[in-house]
Amino acid sequence: MLVLTPDRPDAILDRGFILERLQRTSDALASYDRLLQHQPDNIDAWIAKGMALRSPEPTSARACFDRAIAIEERSAAAWYGKGLVALDAQQDNTALDAFNRSTHLDPDFAPSWLERGRLLLRLERYDDATIAFDNALQIQPDNADAWIERGRALAAMKRHDVAITSYDKAIDLSRDRDRVTTASAEFARGAALAAVNRSDDAIAAYDLGLDHDITQLDGHRDRCLLLERFERFDAALLGYDRALTLWPEHLDLWFARGALLCKLRRHEEALANYDRIVQLQATSSEGWLQRCAVLERLNRPQEARQSFAIAEQIDPSLKYGDRRKAFSSLNLG
Repeated sequence: MLVLTPDRPDAILDRGFILERLQRTSDALASYDRLLQHQPDNIDAWIAKGMALRSPEPTSARACFDRAIAIEERSAAAWYGKGLVALDAQQDNTALDAFNRSTHLDPDFAPSWLERGRLLLRLERYDDATIAFDNALQIQPDNADAWIERGRALAAMKRHDVAITSYDKAIDLSRDRDRVTTASAEFARGAALAAVNRSDDAIAAYDLGLDHDITQLDGHRDRCLLLERFERFDAALLGYDRALTLWPEHLDLWFARGALLCKLRRHEEALANYDRIVQLQATSSEGWLQRCAVLERLNRPQEARQSFAIAEQIDPSLKYGDRRKAFSSLNLG
C-alpha cells in the first residue's frame, strides 16, 4: 500500500491531479495544502494550487502564482498560470506580457505559445498568432487544438486553402480520440470551405461535425445559415426543426426559423412560430413586433394592432415605423 507522506511530493501532487479530474477540487486543494505545510517552497504545489483555484477563486490563484514566481522567477509554468488568471479577468496586456515572459524563459513550453496565439487571434493580430501556433506545433505536432487555432488565424487572413489543410490535420489527429475536438475542426473546416464557395463540401463538413457531436448548438445554427446562404431553404428549415428538438426553448433558433418561413412565404406557419416565441417569452417586444408584421401580411389588421400594442407596452420607444421595418426585414413585402 502506497503511503502518501510529505517525503513523496510527486505522489501527493499526482493524487491532487486525479482528484481535480474527478471534479473533487476541495479534496485536491487539501492535498496541495498538506504538501505545502511541509514544503512551503515547493513550486509545483503552488502552481498546482493556483490552477485549481483559477475558476473558483481567481484572486487566490493569482497569489499562488506570484508565490511560485517569488520562489523561482524563471518558472515558465508559473508565468503561464499568471497569464491565464489575467486572461480570465480580461486583462489582455497583462496576460500577453505573462505569456511572452513564459515563452522567453522556456521556448519549449507549448501551453504558453498556444494561449499566446489564442489571445493574439482574439486581438486580430493574425500574423503573430500564426507564428505562435506554429511554435506550439513545433513542440507538440500532435496537438489538434493548435492545428484548429492555426487554421482560424489563417482563415481570418483569407488564406482559406491553407486553413483547410490545418483543419484536415486536426481531424486526422483527433478522429477516434476526441469527438468534441473533431466536431469543432469539421465545423471550422466547413466555414473555410464555404468561404471558397465549395458548398457541397462545406455542408458535408458540418454534417460530419454533427455526427461526431450532435450537442454543439453553434454547429447546428451555422449549418442552417449556410444552407440558407446557398438557397437550400427546405434543408435549412429541417435543420432548425432538428435543432429545436434538442433546444425547444431556444429563442434565437425560433426567430431564425420564423424569418425563414417568411422568406418561403409560409405565413401561417410563421405566425404559429411567433406564437411560440411569445409563449416562451411574453416580454419579447421583438417577438410581438414580428408577429404583428406577419399578421399584417395575412391581412388581419385588428390582431396586428393588438400585437403591436403589446410590443409597445413592453418597449415604449417603439414607433409605428418599426412595424414597417419588421415587415421589410422579414421579406413580407
